[in-house]
Amino acid sequence: AYKRTAIESLDIDSRKALQLVGYPKRRFNTLVQMNLKAKKLESDSPACPELDCAGYLLKINEVKLFNKTRLLLYLTDATGLLLRIEHEDYNKSDSLIRGLRNTLMDHDISKRYLLFRDIRLFSYDHLEGCAVGIWTESTVCDLKKSKDTLLNTIGQTVSPPTKENCEFIVHKLDLGIPTTLRLPKTTCVAFGYIDNFYASQTARGSLDYCIKPSESCIFVDCFGDDLMIQVVIPHHLLQSFLTVSLGGNFVHKNDDAIRNANFLSRKVVDSGILCRLFLQELDRESDCYKLLEISRANASSLASIHLMKGTISAQQTKRKNSKSLF
Repeated sequence: AYKRTAIESLDIDSRKALQLVGYPKRRFNTLVQMNLKAKKLESDSPACPELDCAGYLLKINEVKLFNKTRLLLYLTDATGLLLRIEHEDYNKSDSLIRGLRNTLMDHDISKRYLLFRDIRLFSYDHLEGCAVGIWTESTVCDLKKSKDTLLNTIGQTVSPPTKENCEFIVHKLDLGIPTTLRLPKTTCVAFGYIDNFYASQTARGSLDYCIKPSESCIFVDCFGDDLMIQVVIPHHLLQSFLTVSLGGNFVHKNDDAIRNANFLSRKVVDSGILCRLFLQELDRESDCYKLLEISRANASSLASIHLMKGTISAQQTKRKNSKSLF
């Protein structure tokens, strides 16, 4: 524009003007909306929207990945649904991170409400049973909203969860089972002690038809709730299996050591370590499963879940007509 350019004021609301040029009005999403939108996203979807959301801080975890540490923030509300927000390359001395940790220390869950802007939403995590969001460079977290301001900002009431529900959800997270108690078909989570361990070259059982000829594996008889199951362990998971089942005292040197060292079977059985196994069903009638992931089970959380009100029953934690597995 020049000095002689005529400038006239438009009789239009600035907010409407922004919407007309492609800037929609900000709307905070509830956790129900975040979970529904996450389920519609494919795992390899290139379009990951950045959304605003509100919820109550439930838990903070730190996960070490090589030379980096990832911060995991879990939000919930009265519905019991979860949103996991992942934050990489964060500074532990950052005032915001300290503020989040201080917020978590408040025993009154109703005072832990948070507002997040520009959380990049990813596809739903079925194993943990929650929507997943990524903390980006444009993400803003507001810790200072009063309850009245919170209501005016998001335009609706976000009720806090009860203390009992919070404890129940945290125990499920610590145990490694879906917070919704639902998994995709043909998958399940089992808990138990290793009863037998065989190398595939030395033990040929009824499960051979489930195994590819080129696949190197071992067999495991695992029991839980008086149920004996058989688990095929792919070759690439041998290291993880033996490390967990032997309490971290195993070093994978070569394949021959695994195939020929039958003494490992006794060590695995005698270790008495309670294991958590994420499994894929190979054959329903013969209780044949394939190992997808193994970790050491949190016995304290498992006991707490069964003792708390709303005890998990086998029928609630598995798909219909399957065995007594989570």
